[in-house]
Amino acid sequence: MLNPILRAAMSLFLGAGISMSAAASELPPVQITEFGEFGPQPGKAVVAPNTAKGTAAQVMSRKLIRRTDCIVARRGVRLGVLVRHDDPNLSIMPVEIAVTHPPIVGPDGRTRTIDSWPMQLLKEPLYTGWHFEEAYELVPGPYIISVLVDGRVSDQKVFTVVLPGTSCPKTS
Repeated sequence: MLNPILRAAMSLFLGAGISMSAAASELPPVQITEFGEFGPQPGKAVVAPNTAKGTAAQVMSRKLIRRTDCIVARRGVRLGVLVRHDDPNLSIMPVEIAVTHPPIVGPDGRTRTIDSWPMQLLKEPLYTGWHFEEAYELVPGPYIISVLVDGRVSDQKVFTVVLPGTSCPKTS
């Protein structure tokens, strides 16, 4: 089943017959500047009701360990992006971050395929992403980090998550 954000984005771009670059030019200038595996461990938890745990870790560090779009799922690993905005009229831009992922059964027994939280973008790149903290989160498959402005995908990055001992798919 296609998640609602991807379905909306696909219908917007394909159904309207416009290119992604043309549609993106109508959105505020949000840009993913870097991606991959990040460190060190995140800091304090903040309330995020649209996540399985109800919290998201506030991350102050944006140290990129390895630039890659293939991540091995292990406890303590963080995949993510650095994202910024270039709107000359704003110092801070409110956005929603959505991580679409394979079905994950949380501690409450509910299955989730998307977790999201609000974020305030600056003109300086800030980190956002996914932290594999618990064993139940170690699920392989596609993980898509989307930056939404006014409910529309402005930029996104697709990661492939594999289990330890599994090779990353070859890219062309």
